[in-house]
Amino acid sequence: TSRDWSSDVCSSDLRNNADQMVFQTEKTLEEMGGKIDAADRSNVESALGKLKETLKGNDTQAIKNATEELTKAFYAVSEKL
Repeated sequence: TSRDWSSDVCSSDLRNNADQMVFQTEKTLEEMGGKIDAADRSNVESALGKLKETLKGNDTQAIKNATEELTKAFYAVSEKL
């Protein structure tokens, strides 16, 4: 049904966004190196690890929540740079 297809598209978009967030975060952490406060880096790395682990499964709500958590941690660090 179109409903199933729509759900698959939403799930795919959500997963793609999460993958992009993982890539961008890893890239930024690598580029910024020691410029990021250790506590902030730890928060971001923790959220990053959680999202990567969540992406191994198929729980779209968990992926969405983990993506939002990483996004918040990432932007909190970005604002300080």
